[in-house]
Amino acid sequence: MNHRLMTVLGVAALASLAAAVSTESIKIPHGQDTLVGTVYRPNGFDAKKKYPAVIVTGAWFTIKEQMPSFYARRFAEQGYVALVFDFRNFGESTGKARNFEDTVGKTKDIGAAARFFAQQPYVDSSRLAGMAMCASTGYMANAIVEGAPFKAFAASALWIQDKATVEAVYGGADAVAGLIKQGDEARAEFDKSGRVIDVPAAGAPGSNAIMQQAPYYQDPNRGLIAKWDNKFAIMSWGSWLRFDSLAAASRIKIPTLVMHSDNAALPAKAREFHANLAGPKAIFWSEEPHMDFYDNEVAVNRSVGLAIDHFDRYLAKASDVEMIEETVRQVANSVDAKSWAGVRQLFADQLLVDYSSLGGPKGTVNSDQIVKDWAEFHNQFFAMRHTYTNFATSVTGNTATTRYQGIASLSRPIGETMNRWIVAGDYVTTLEKKCGKWIVTGTTFQLGYQVGTP
Repeated sequence: MNHRLMTVLGVAALASLAAAVSTESIKIPHGQDTLVGTVYRPNGFDAKKKYPAVIVTGAWFTIKEQMPSFYARRFAEQGYVALVFDFRNFGESTGKARNFEDTVGKTKDIGAAARFFAQQPYVDSSRLAGMAMCASTGYMANAIVEGAPFKAFAASALWIQDKATVEAVYGGADAVAGLIKQGDEARAEFDKSGRVIDVPAAGAPGSNAIMQQAPYYQDPNRGLIAKWDNKFAIMSWGSWLRFDSLAAASRIKIPTLVMHSDNAALPAKAREFHANLAGPKAIFWSEEPHMDFYDNEVAVNRSVGLAIDHFDRYLAKASDVEMIEETVRQVANSVDAKSWAGVRQLFADQLLVDYSSLGGPKGTVNSDQIVKDWAEFHNQFFAMRHTYTNFATSVTGNTATTRYQGIASLSRPIGETMNRWIVAGDYVTTLEKKCGKWIVTGTTFQLGYQVGTP
């Protein structure tokens, strides 16, 4: 199936293409513990065949039946075998420190699950991918750095933190130190007596719950399911607040896709994570609130479609023509995400451009300067979506030219009114292949029409 088409067609297409899936419970040995998981298998599953595979992990202190299974089922509907599992100390998995958000331990759990799943006879280990959400993005990123056998990686609704972020989110250095002290004392009590001191993970405003503005976790039709303990072990603070999920990005060399939103948590950190990735990368920016990525049909179906497209592109060895077109799309997607470092990484040092039909520059320009100018111009917009289509691409050795049509919709507030500017036209982009990567060397844009106020 053409997954690029699938991502365009969206929810209706996914619903019509979806097929029945089956599930199987499995146990994954992990030292003295056991991880309990569920494998989602596509319709007509044949254990003698090998399938592309994905391991899906969710937000902090959650279990496999919450957002991971929502994603896993949709991956299976599209032909993947998908594994979800409970981390140690959660759900059906073993572990005496119940509901302990052990960042080091969860990283190692992902590695153990990946190695186990890669060895299953029905898994094509050359096409094993990871799909993470929220906090587990950092766990999976670190697992990849530590050698987990993933060949590609995707993340939605990322929670990316470093020391500065932790202090900003949790009330400053003194407040963080206080929480860490509580966590370390609770850990000492557990080590001494085996007693876990906990509080509700999610609850109403004014309660002692860790999360108090979290509709997903307070709705029985969403995350507040019977199997979930809804508890947070206080000892988690020591591990969680010392955890740096940003540092791993610069050591990740496998193809990675970031899917996030300005209405999701810490968007600047998601952009920074994307920019710091050392290998092939992609980004997609939308407008959903953070927890809508967990179970909103539109967001989940789109995220799964984009992830499959990403996995297939790199793991099924896309052609030069496909990678050229993807490079051009990633310029657009990076602009939409306002990931200016990501835009710059797609450009040669000098660009030959002609934007004169839109009142822009013509001639050879410095890429650092044009990206700076783009950032200054586009940052005034509340939301953007650039869409390119009808590519006609020719390749000669390590150079290429692609012609295509594009339309952009840009929105910004003017007073109390949200103004929309729509501009469309024809593009000609030249590219060069360096170190196996296609980068843009020039672009000409011929304005077709525009509507609204630029």
